[in-house]
Amino acid sequence: MSQILQALREALPWLVWTLPPLLLLLVAPLCGTRGRTTIATVLVLGALPMGWLAFAQRAAVARAEVVNRFPAGPDKTPTRFVIEVVERPAWQWPLVGLAALLVPALLLLVQRERRPAPPAPALHCALLGSHALAVRLALEKTAAPPELHWAIGVSLPLVLLLPFLGAYCGLRRMPVAAWVAQLFLLGLLHRGVVVAVGWFCTTRHLGTHLDVSPIHEVNLFLQGPMNFRDDPAGAWTALLLIPQLAIWIPVTVALGLLLGVVPYMAARRRKS
Repeated sequence: MSQILQALREALPWLVWTLPPLLLLLVAPLCGTRGRTTIATVLVLGALPMGWLAFAQRAAVARAEVVNRFPAGPDKTPTRFVIEVVERPAWQWPLVGLAALLVPALLLLVQRERRPAPPAPALHCALLGSHALAVRLALEKTAAPPELHWAIGVSLPLVLLLPFLGAYCGLRRMPVAAWVAQLFLLGLLHRGVVVAVGWFCTTRHLGTHLDVSPIHEVNLFLQGPMNFRDDPAGAWTALLLIPQLAIWIPVTVALGLLLGVVPYMAARRRKS
């Protein structure tokens, strides 16, 4: 736990860059033409430092470890597993950050004339979560600072997504049962993407934190000691499939109810 908390502390400075764009993209569907144009402009301006950084590092080489953590040993100690060591030209990862901001900015400009309306709750949040996942994987493969991996990781944005999902459901006048169903659908959609990409990365040894093929021995809290040497499919099942679907989907629903109850109720009152 101490290792995870340390990683989160190191990621905090990067949240200044990663969380505001997500917040703007969550607000954007509720904005009119002027609001969407303003948000797109802010995203473009936020991307400019990434372009400058890519130019400034054009002659350098970046090297970074991609790691994952799972319990291992007789005491089930959270253990740091190095999945791969990536070495790339240092200009590559800032360009990933540049694209991560410019692509949604362009989409907002294309859709700026749309009528303001709450989006399909689970689908919109799942798309944003999948965008965050794609950016994280690209950053890992381009040797971005590991702290940035954590800041762009899905678990932190999830905390921001869930209150907005509650607000979207409230604005759409959905009953509580439909709100819970949307939370379950969000968990299923996003975790399904994680599991599918994890299968592809693991069985083909493609790297990123979703490649669990280099992890051979763990001691999981429910399953106990397990050995996955020469069994990438077994590693994927135990380390990705089961926890993502059996643990993270219920966590999404429970956390969504906790974080979304106030926005949900406030949005319903505002609409009435």
